[in-house]
Amino acid sequence: MPIKLDLDVAEHRLRRAVQWANSDQAVPDEWTETTELVAAGSSRTLVAGLGAAILAKATNANIDPLSIKPEDSRPRSFAIRSLCEDVLVPISRGGQHPAFHLGTRGPQPMNNQPYFRYSHLDDVDRHRAGETLDQLRSALRDLDALTEKEALAALAAYVRSRTKAEETYQSLINREVPSSVELTQLLDALDGFLDPDSAGVNDRPLRLQAVVGGLIRATGVEVSTQGLYDPSRRSPGDTHVPNSENPRWAAEVKARSIDFGGVVAFLDRVREWGGIDVAWVVAIDPSHEPLDRAALVAEGRVRGLLVTVAESVVELVGSLLGHPQVDAGAFSNTGEAIGAQLRAMSADGTTIREWTEALG
Repeated sequence: MPIKLDLDVAEHRLRRAVQWANSDQAVPDEWTETTELVAAGSSRTLVAGLGAAILAKATNANIDPLSIKPEDSRPRSFAIRSLCEDVLVPISRGGQHPAFHLGTRGPQPMNNQPYFRYSHLDDVDRHRAGETLDQLRSALRDLDALTEKEALAALAAYVRSRTKAEETYQSLINREVPSSVELTQLLDALDGFLDPDSAGVNDRPLRLQAVVGGLIRATGVEVSTQGLYDPSRRSPGDTHVPNSENPRWAAEVKARSIDFGGVVAFLDRVREWGGIDVAWVVAIDPSHEPLDRAALVAEGRVRGLLVTVAESVVELVGSLLGHPQVDAGAFSNTGEAIGAQLRAMSADGTTIREWTEALG
């Protein structure tokens, strides 16, 4: 039978680790290094996964640290996501102790690959995290050899490292975004911020969605941007006005190529949802081939939809901020609005800093 973790015990162990992490007591260097190694990779989800696995081992030494879901065929398996969401997330937010960063800031940090499709990390053949996932699996095999007491020390090292990461994040996001931006300055900043060839840029989908949401914010309209790779999403598209529960406007936002068939499939989802009159497609990437707009307009009409396509930064900015009804001050407020959207989407602190620096 799979193992059912005692969440009260888990909370008690985590609070002990937090107290340890915020004291002068030494923590294991190897687990500090492991935490920083995983955090330096391309997947923020794996940062939360590492913390949850260490917490599980500190709670019950019999668990398999590579487990994701309970399985009868794996007697050491357990449910890692519930442990993360019910114990690790609430305590990470701080209060009587400093907050610590789980890699992503939402209530379900492991609601992403590989934690919602697989039952065990060894079942994952391919994943966009690549080398980082291999490093995580290796670390978790080392973790499996620890006692609960040793795992508690590893957990204290994780918390101490991620507490410092939270401090760094806060210092980055609190940097002031320029309060006034000229049009040319805005366009130049967007070109650089969304450039796929820029060193270290591996979150272009989030950046582009935040840019779209921020441009809408700048016009004074309420906007909702769907979380990336969120399997719980219901309404069609990535960005909605006024919100994803009752949208009247929806946009599919792609920082990669999308073909005609993919757009038509999106239009079908919009029609099936109902209540949406306007459907946008934003596709900005060097690999993207221009869409047949006349044909898409016709596809939209037969579905009762007004279809708009934006395939460049200039076109996107012009479509949203160039309307005569948009206040003349919207351009100058856009830098701040995009910064607010990045924070709302829990963008990495480095990404937020790069946007601030792009504005000069």
